[in-house]
Amino acid sequence: SLDLIEKGIHPLRIATGFEKACEVAVKRVEEISKIVDILADDQTALKKAATTALGSKVVSSRKDQLAKISVDAVLA
Repeated sequence: SLDLIEKGIHPLRIATGFEKACEVAVKRVEEISKIVDILADDQTALKKAATTALGSKVVSSRKDQLAKISVDAVLA
């Protein structure tokens, strides 16, 4: 947004644009999302999702441990 301000675009206009973009993104995510029925005692799918999300991060070497911690925290 700094580039847009430097081009002379008013900050309110930039904020409005970001708001509209967010609305479009949320709508699209809702369109492509799926409902997943996960039981608290079946943590396999949750751990798999957390492991996948952590796989590309700096913490990837500890992704399995962090996935378990994340799932336990969510279900607590």
